[in-house]
Amino acid sequence: QIINVVDTTAPVFTFVPEGTTYACEEAIDLEMAIAEDNCGEVVVTYNDVITDVVAPNEYTIERTFTATDECNNASTAVQIIMIIPIEVTLEPLADVCLDVEPFELSGGLPLGGVYTGAGVSNNIFDPAIAGAGTFEITYTFTDEDGCFNSATAFITVHPLPVVTLEPFESICDDEAAFILEGGMPLGGIYSGLGVADGMFNPVVAGVGIHEITYTYTDENGCTNFAVETIEVLQSPCFTYEFTDVTCFG
Repeated sequence: QIINVVDTTAPVFTFVPEGTTYACEEAIDLEMAIAEDNCGEVVVTYNDVITDVVAPNEYTIERTFTATDECNNASTAVQIIMIIPIEVTLEPLADVCLDVEPFELSGGLPLGGVYTGAGVSNNIFDPAIAGAGTFEITYTFTDEDGCFNSATAFITVHPLPVVTLEPFESICDDEAAFILEGGMPLGGIYSGLGVADGMFNPVVAGVGIHEITYTYTDENGCTNFAVETIEVLQSPCFTYEFTDVTCFG
């Protein structure tokens, strides 16, 4: 009597690696699945397919394991491997005034990346080139394996306040000190020869033409100024008043 036994049962997986996540620069480990069969040996192979590509360094690997027995019965199992970019961060950027000198940007990690955006050249930010407003600054870092990522932050450039100062009338050198006025916006500071605590003293300044500077700082910490001159005349000072002359006879 001849009895033919036909194996139609596929192998059964007893272990399949769990889904996992790797950073772009990390080497991907190969952990094989394990399967068993009720009739003979089992060969387990795998095949990787890349899906869901967001960027060259951000995608998904579908690793399919195939278990095949001696009768070519097969079963499959899938492991999902996520590849994510390296972590790149950029700290918030402080506001600046329009007249601030160009400065090197900082706050991006890991160190060694590149800053880009309005007013940026060679990682140097120039507020005068960017102009007044709010701008997005991007920090991009690429490691030795070619893995990269970027982070963004915003920087605000405040305009300088508009400062004016009305002209001063001439004054005699023997007159008393007086409070300076005419600077706008209110709340600024007067300075110059003969000026102390917002008052001008012609005796201290002396005869001549003197510059008076009015400096104002706004709520953003931005400063601007205006300049006018005041003339101190040598005493005695005379005031001339011309009237019409009428001749009789």
